Amino acid sequence: MVRHALPPQNLAYRPMGRNVETEISYRLPGLRIEEVHGDRHAVVGLTAITPITDETTEVHQIFWASPRWVSALAPVIKVFMRIFLDQDRQVVVRQREGLVHNPRLMLINDADTQARWWMRLKDEWIQAQAQGRAFVNPLEPKTLRWRS
Repeated sequence: MVRHALPPQNLAYRPMGRNVETEISYRLPGLRIEEVHGDRHAVVGLTAITPITDETTEVHQIFWASPRWVSALAPVIKVFMRIFLDQDRQVVVRQREGLVHNPRLMLINDADTQARWWMRLKDEWIQAQAQGRAFVNPLEPKTLRWRS
């Protein structure tokens, strides 16, 4: 997701200062990097997804933040991050259970954009490996605009 400005009314980003922007990038096979920069502070998150077996995947998440006071909140932040990641885990488990029946996937344009991107990237990765050629990113940079 190309760098873009966040709405100024979002209270969670106020400590970052003015002109807060975010950018999310993916590096195959399993890295997600999110950067949020304001004129006073920055936060960078790295999520690494590592397959262990055909049935098991480890998710590692690391955050760096420029404000020194964030380190004092680390124990509380860790609790919320575990809750947040467990919500994602539960969704993936439910999706996997449903995919056993090989349903026709019906994705919603806005909300499922990242899932559609992932599927296109995965298909290209598999084709490139099978054909013994370099991976070619099939996606163009884009700013997503929706509210959840």
